[in-house]
Amino acid sequence: MKILMKIAVLAIMVSIVFFTSPGVINATENPAIKLEGKLNINTATAEKLTMLPGIGEKTSEQIISYRSNNGPFKEVSDLMNVKGVGKIKLESIKNFLDITGENTLKRTE
Repeated sequence: MKILMKIAVLAIMVSIVFFTSPGVINATENPAIKLEGKLNINTATAEKLTMLPGIGEKTSEQIISYRSNNGPFKEVSDLMNVKGVGKIKLESIKNFLDITGENTLKRTE
């Protein structure tokens, strides 16, 4: 009976992890993923933004919403005006960010 209970608990835990995990894995979730290039925060899609360490779907949507409501970012540091992006998070991703140019950010695993 104890083995059956352990199997049931394990199955529930695996189900929770499987069904609550986001579809996109970003560099924070998998530190083996390396990034190179730049991301223009004024033109990047939500999908591209989630490639950044610590930026998930919700924060990427908030960045796009802020950009839509306030116009283009004038400086990378303006990203701190977005809920979910603070000084520490910005410091960890600022080397990948720009306010002009092409979106060249890519994973190099």
